Amino acid sequence: CAEPVVTLEDLREAAARCELEEGEITSAVRFLHTAGSVLLHAHTSDDAGGKTVERVFLRPQWIVDAVKYVVREAREEDVNEELREMDREIRKGGVYGDALDDLLQRGELSESFLRQCLWGIPTHKSGAAEGKRKFPDKTHDALLEVLQDFGLLRKC
Repeated sequence: CAEPVVTLEDLREAAARCELEEGEITSAVRFLHTAGSVLLHAHTSDDAGGKTVERVFLRPQWIVDAVKYVVREAREEDVNEELREMDREIRKGGVYGDALDDLLQRGELSESFLRQCLWGIPTHKSGAAEGKRKFPDKTHDALLEVLQDFGLLRKC
């Protein structure tokens, strides 16, 4: 699967098209989760009437990569060149310079800054394949849920 995150239900449907039984795919995902090869994450939404969605993060390192833009050192000399370059680009653009300061100085982060700047990294900057973004828009909600459930972000 080329996607970094899929719902367990979508994975089951894809497996069924390959004539795998639902129990086989569920067992395989749970084994891979236990082995640390994937992350199986269940999130119960307040918005959807308490519905629980199980997602499979197929590349756990991808979550770590998303987190490093949010949970990081504030001082320029304490971060890697990738983050320094991103900070320079944000400040050069002017629009989100104050939002970057809010994150670095007070730990406050707006959702628009997160989605558009931190996770909206241009292809050539993120190491993603040509024409793709490392954190596609359709994955942002799943990432936000994981970060909130892990206690790394909270809504204000």
